[in-house]
Amino acid sequence: MGVEKPFILIKDRVENKQGLLDLKLDRDPSQRISYIAALRPTYACQLLQSDDAEEAAAGRHLWVFGILVGKASKTQRPAYVKIQLGQTVADPICLSFHVARFPLTFLFPSPYAVAFKTAFEAYHA
Repeated sequence: MGVEKPFILIKDRVENKQGLLDLKLDRDPSQRISYIAALRPTYACQLLQSDDAEEAAAGRHLWVFGILVGKASKTQRPAYVKIQLGQTVADPICLSFHVARFPLTFLFPSPYAVAFKTAFEAYHA
């Protein structure tokens, strides 16, 4: 048996479609999956309560992350990613994946948070 690839659903929303175009991640789904699969605690910005009472009661919170999209040697674009765990940890649902429109505050101070802030300021200059 081979290694099972993660199933990651990205919600079909206009904002996400445009965001993936803006981030140049619209052609190859494996690219966006690799960014989501590579999320780390140091990228976390917020933990939100689900506005669906059943999901909230089941502990299915929404996690907001700030990530840098693109190669480090080129201009990286700051992105906002909102994830909700599905029925299991193995089936996350990506609710939002688009260019970050506002500064994000990271939960854990790190060099990554500084790099994100720099990229955000350069992108929105």
